[in-house]
Amino acid sequence: MKKLIVSISLFIISTLISAATMSQPVNDLMYQAYIKQKKELWKKSVELATVEFKQKPTDVHAHLKLGVAHYGLLLSTMSTEDKDLFDEYVSATKDRLKEIIELPSTAAEGKGLLSAVLGLQMAYSPMKGMLLGGKSSNLATEAKELAPTSPLAWRFYGINKLYTPSSFGGDIKEAIVALEKSIALFESTSISKNWLYLDTLALLGQAYTKAGEKAKAIATFEKAIAAEAGFTYARSLLAKAKNS
Repeated sequence: MKKLIVSISLFIISTLISAATMSQPVNDLMYQAYIKQKKELWKKSVELATVEFKQKPTDVHAHLKLGVAHYGLLLSTMSTEDKDLFDEYVSATKDRLKEIIELPSTAAEGKGLLSAVLGLQMAYSPMKGMLLGGKSSNLATEAKELAPTSPLAWRFYGINKLYTPSSFGGDIKEAIVALEKSIALFESTSISKNWLYLDTLALLGQAYTKAGEKAKAIATFEKAIAAEAGFTYARSLLAKAKNS
């Protein structure tokens, strides 16, 4: 009887999880997590992406989606400098991305994502720059060369060029070209409810600001807000750009 109760309970839990996955797809949940800047929603995104991946272990899209969910969670910790949460997930994220890199169809995106995660590690611990800086830059370059039509590959290459010190290969002009390329590639496919597209617009606007191109920065932030009226992060960046 006890085994029967346990089996029934597991079946109910599995059914509820499957229903939640169907009623609130992972991509939509990640979008809401990004727009609302809610770390709890990011954690839920990782949970649901994990369930989806386990249901479809040979699906490369499910594999990549799980890697993106992990990355989104780590990125979300930066706004509040929640290093404890970052440290809780970073090892599992890197392990997941290394698996994605092993798949030929997602190797470029996996390298780009890992490059960005190493960048986040350096942001939290600058002393790791000597160890991780070169690895991050190499991964970003390899991603772009492996998949020159991937918006993610160009996004992460642009991020690397934007945040790497010029003495170590950073280049604001090159970052802008890469981020512009990423935006164009995103827009050639689908940008509906795509948080990475919105975040890349925000990054491009900040790159323009850093380069002293105020008008372009303002236009880019306005474009992001036009794409998502609830994009409060872009609104704050726009206000700063206008008042600078």
